[in-house]
Amino acid sequence: MTSCGRYAAVIQVPDPATAEAGARLIDILVAALRAYGLEGSDAIHAARSLRAAAHGFSVLEAAGAFGLPEQLDESYELLIHMIISGLHPPR
Repeated sequence: MTSCGRYAAVIQVPDPATAEAGARLIDILVAALRAYGLEGSDAIHAARSLRAAAHGFSVLEAAGAFGLPEQLDESYELLIHMIISGLHPPR
């Protein structure tokens, strides 16, 4: 599955019919961010940043905006690695 496909599987738009599922997804992400020392507002800001990075990559990929021959999956993995490496509470 491409990064675009992985992201499309988790993108959530507020919808009363799926609000509970969306809240569970956020709870899971916030719980995972605790391992990086991020809680409360810091975790929400980090979650938004992660989502924005994945969204931006996916939109560019879907539009065919990556024309160079390097493998997109490798670029996406590097993006995620760079973000995870930078996760820590603000100083």
